[in-house]
Amino acid sequence: SKNEIKLSKIDKNSKDSFFISYIQTRDVNTATIDISRNIPDSDLKDAIEIKVYDELALDSSIQYAISYLETDSKDSKNRSFNVFIIDSSLIDSKLLPIKEKTKYIDYVTTAPFLVKSLYKKNFIEPEGTHCFVYFQKTDAFLAIYKGGEYIYSKSLHYSLKEINEKFCELIGERIDENDFYKILTDEGLKTTKVNYQQYLMQLFGEIFLYVNDVLVFAKRSYNVEVIDKIYIGSEIGSFSGIEEYGKSYLGLESYEFNFSIAINSKEWYIDQIHILMMLSAQLYIESPDDTLNFSIYKRPPPLTQRPAGKLLGVFALSMLIGLAF
Repeated sequence: SKNEIKLSKIDKNSKDSFFISYIQTRDVNTATIDISRNIPDSDLKDAIEIKVYDELALDSSIQYAISYLETDSKDSKNRSFNVFIIDSSLIDSKLLPIKEKTKYIDYVTTAPFLVKSLYKKNFIEPEGTHCFVYFQKTDAFLAIYKGGEYIYSKSLHYSLKEINEKFCELIGERIDENDFYKILTDEGLKTTKVNYQQYLMQLFGEIFLYVNDVLVFAKRSYNVEVIDKIYIGSEIGSFSGIEEYGKSYLGLESYEFNFSIAINSKEWYIDQIHILMMLSAQLYIESPDDTLNFSIYKRPPPLTQRPAGKLLGVFALSMLIGLAF
């Protein structure tokens, strides 16, 4: 509120509070499909869903939430769409514990789509093609935006917990998860512990080779000529020395995935995903767009905009006219 951040008990907010959440990238199935230009817009949704079930061999007994965005296509016969598929029961299991405390959840999208708010709020200039890599404790994702518009995203195998597990395997001993995160954020990849540094270099070398493979695939599949910038960050903070891996393995200059919006931000450590949710919430309030809103617990519109409210309005107006006569 008013560009200040503070903790608040979720079940003690006012009914006018706006609630936003997100779905992790690993829980989203993405695909790009082509649809004939002869199919009218009125039949587009059905055509996309039929083709998605067919091409991805989805289980017809499972209900999915399916959303899509049209992408640029030079094909004169077909239109191209990025499609996002989430198991509806998974959405319910993720959101129900929140809904029980808040009653409504106004907006829910996937983690890579939160990035768009950085362009809309002018934190990043839209010129060029940008890659975003973000490590979370139970997930990690890569997203590509071109001209400020979404192009591609993928869940990466290297969540922070997975990185910790692999590091423990390499050194042959168990390190507490929080102690490992402290090493990454306090000393980074240039830790003074020589045996740790050796294995960290090996591990992050593997990670960035993997990221490079993902980028090669994305560039080839989505006609991306060059990546201009890459932003790298994590849920626990930045890793000192990681920019060198961006240059060595990706040939890209790395920028810190760190965007501050609150005037009291120094008082709090804030996960950047939370920052993106705040920006996305502001944008949705300013201009509601449910194209990529996966919430199944949206609050109903005002009574005057509901069929029952309109009916009551007509009834009241009829009564007034009758009384006037």
